[in-house]
Amino acid sequence: MDPHWARGGFISALAIDPVNPTTLYAGTINGGGVFKSTDGGASWQAANNGLTDLHVNALAIDPLTPATLYAGTNTGVFKSSNGGTDWQAVNTGLTNLNVNALAIDPLTPATLYAGTNGGGFKSSNGSTDWQAVNTGLTNLYVNALAIDPLTPATLYVRHQCLLHF
Repeated sequence: MDPHWARGGFISALAIDPVNPTTLYAGTINGGGVFKSTDGGASWQAANNGLTDLHVNALAIDPLTPATLYAGTNTGVFKSSNGGTDWQAVNTGLTNLNVNALAIDPLTPATLYAGTNGGGFKSSNGSTDWQAVNTGLTNLYVNALAIDPLTPATLYVRHQCLLHF
């Protein structure tokens, strides 16, 4: 399949399976959703069953169970437990569903973070529910997240400066 982003679309997120690096995922923000390659990018297939929002801003793969992955969209977080074959929304507790960034704790993958237009959120149970984690943030528009690999309790947040006139 020739995904439309191969003809000039916009890829917004990439994820590589840490166990099998020839398995790749690409998220698009121009309505294509998620695409999956199992041959190092030589060919791609849409992987959107159950993904009701095809505007994908972020992707994250569980480092210990790579068949589990997450997609951050404009309508929340979606989870796949079978390598992108099927997706389900996992938004309980998210008070802002415009998800710009995702990060998974490399030592405890059941802990993940979502950066939204309304702050940061944390799930300690594999996305079953989320709690706001905004202490110290001076701006709640979170557009990038990174976990310190040596000290996973340290989360770095980039937020966009919004100007009001």
